[in-house]
Amino acid sequence: MSSRWIGCRAKAWVAVLTGAVLLVPLGCEQYFYQEQAEAHVSAGERFAASDDLELALAEFSQAILLNPQLASAHHQIGRIHRHRGEYDRAIPPFEQAVKIDPHSYDYAFDLAQMYRILGRYTEAIRAYLHACDLEPNRFEAHMDLGVCYHQLNRHPEAMTYYKKALAINPDNAGVYSNIGAVYDSQNDYYSAIRAYKNSLERDATQPIVLVNLATTYLKQERFRLAEISLTQALQMDPHLSMAYERLGHALYRQEKYEQAMDTYKRAIRLNPRDGVAHAGLGVVRMRQYLADPRQTPLRDEAIEHWHRSLELEPDQPSLRKLLAKYQPAAVARAPL
Repeated sequence: MSSRWIGCRAKAWVAVLTGAVLLVPLGCEQYFYQEQAEAHVSAGERFAASDDLELALAEFSQAILLNPQLASAHHQIGRIHRHRGEYDRAIPPFEQAVKIDPHSYDYAFDLAQMYRILGRYTEAIRAYLHACDLEPNRFEAHMDLGVCYHQLNRHPEAMTYYKKALAINPDNAGVYSNIGAVYDSQNDYYSAIRAYKNSLERDATQPIVLVNLATTYLKQERFRLAEISLTQALQMDPHLSMAYERLGHALYRQEKYEQAMDTYKRAIRLNPRDGVAHAGLGVVRMRQYLADPRQTPLRDEAIEHWHRSLELEPDQPSLRKLLAKYQPAAVARAPL
């Protein structure tokens, strides 16, 4: 028991002896509850560290019963829900922690992360801005803030915060990659390529960045460079279906039809719901049929892949036109 609490008890005992009415001063009682609440938080932290999460939750909840204004207990409950992937349940305790202690960067940042993960980008932006105000030199808050603006297609704001993040950490590969994606969405392909290359110079083992770089090359119709980048990506991650799909397109545009067909098939094996790969494989098969119209099975296979693509992604007007152009006329049914 702390010396302060002993001192409070001694005063109460004197009060009894002298016939005073007040037995325990109110300030001492509040201190006792505060001390007990913090003891429950400490116990909860020990249980959480050993992964005894139910016991940890019980301790943090008991701390809140004793002191509802104990921000750390609310925050710890939110962290446990986040650890379990229960993001919806993590938000209320994080919100409460921020409400009680609006000056904590960690509380603001953790709340912002939950909003972002759940796609609540407007709320995430507000929370990240609060975190950035509290600690203006934190890379992760500026980076994530840029991501939220990017997700809302607010590209100027996204670029602003990506560049602020870059000023804090000039060697971060991820921020260069995201800057490249903003440039690409604005059709500034040369700036996008420069940003992607800057990212790869800092970390060459990024297959997704290589895919993004190749995609920009495809938009410029630089198909051989796209093929090289996608081949490198697949050497790093042979299960990247998106890379196979885009490599199929690069090969097709170089008239490497057999290779394109095999590549599209690999993309579909890895991801049967890849509508773009189905459409691309249909285009290759139709090209082979047009080269030899006697091969009607090739036409039929092409049409079936187009149907499958439209089932997966109905909003493809150009593919619907191809289907209408090349699909054989329906055989009229004889009257019964």
